[in-house]
Amino acid sequence: MHKRIVFLVAALLFSLLAVMAVIITDLHDRFFPEALGARASVRLDCSRSGLSDEEAFRQLGRLSDGLGLGLVKLVPELDGDRSGQVFVAVGSAASLPETIQRFGNQPDGRVRGPEALAASLATGTYYVTGDTAGLAAFRAWLDEHGVDQHWNDDNVRTILEWLVRQREFGTAVTSGVALMASLALYWLAVKARGRALRVLGGVSTWRTQYEDLGGFLLPLAAAAVLCDVVAIPYVGGPTAGSSCRTTPRSFSSSRRPSC
Repeated sequence: MHKRIVFLVAALLFSLLAVMAVIITDLHDRFFPEALGARASVRLDCSRSGLSDEEAFRQLGRLSDGLGLGLVKLVPELDGDRSGQVFVAVGSAASLPETIQRFGNQPDGRVRGPEALAASLATGTYYVTGDTAGLAAFRAWLDEHGVDQHWNDDNVRTILEWLVRQREFGTAVTSGVALMASLALYWLAVKARGRALRVLGGVSTWRTQYEDLGGFLLPLAAAAVLCDVVAIPYVGGPTAGSSCRTTPRSFSSSRRPSC
């Protein structure tokens, strides 16, 4: 009976952990689209640089190709219900799919060539999908030309900063800690009398603790396996395997907006 209670509470606990995994994966895919291969994102403000939008795109495309950055600009979806996103390659050397899958209930993103920047502003969010070795030179160029930049790197610190702002994540963490503490206290309470009697009967203290710990961990492990079987296909399925639905394509330089 006690093991069944531990199993049920542990299943609820691991379900909360699965919810936390969904939140983390969803946030990560929103800020760094997994199927796009984004390694960093930057918010550029070209309003004080003195560069026209056409000139800014031309220079950014040259830098993207020359440094192998694979810059992609994020623009809103203006067709349909306008809830999607469009990713526009800034340079001509990028090899990207035509459509990328997003995690959860996010609509799939469309990928366009540099010609889609003709009516766009240079100010906005850009993703680095290529080699990050040239980021130092790229940042130096932005500083030299007076372009304001705000970077977000794909690392643990950035993800933790996002998570702190999410109320749902804090609720899941608090609930998980409370459940784990309650579960441990419950098991210690129901086994206290049995442990005392076994010790008085001459059973080794270490053996008593070992057997109690094994009886506690067994339903925990069973609940963990069950939750993993249910959660892994959902958390890892949408973006696992092939990250695109079409063959990657390269954008010809002749399709870049004219200056």
